Amino acid sequence: MRYLLDTSVISKRYSYAKARIWIVAHQAQIVLSVLTIAEIQRGIERLSAGPKRKGLQGFLDELLSDYPVLVFDTECAAAWAGYVERAGRPVPLMDSLIAAIAIAHNLQLVTDNEKDFPHMDLVNPLK
Repeated sequence: MRYLLDTSVISKRYSYAKARIWIVAHQAQIVLSVLTIAEIQRGIERLSAGPKRKGLQGFLDELLSDYPVLVFDTECAAAWAGYVERAGRPVPLMDSLIAAIAIAHNLQLVTDNEKDFPHMDLVNPLK
């Protein structure tokens, strides 16, 4: 099984023991989405120059060297359309796009924001 980590989980890999333990145990099977990279980069852009911004940039650079990153392509676009229709309620855009990448690539989605991913079979390593 391969896993697509949501931003909420990968961003907790150093600050939450349960996240860190799960990630280390599944390291070889983990991939990230380009959307998670965008969300982290947005967080960096919001910070003024200083140690916090430098640290977050270092974290992002580390992620880019540690994990494969999947893009949102035409297969993901088709998966997204089906997913948002099946969701039966509004779904946050970035989360629905991340879900579509998981669906298109037959990946298990790993998140602790279960409410944002209706009708998805999820893994929540923080439980």
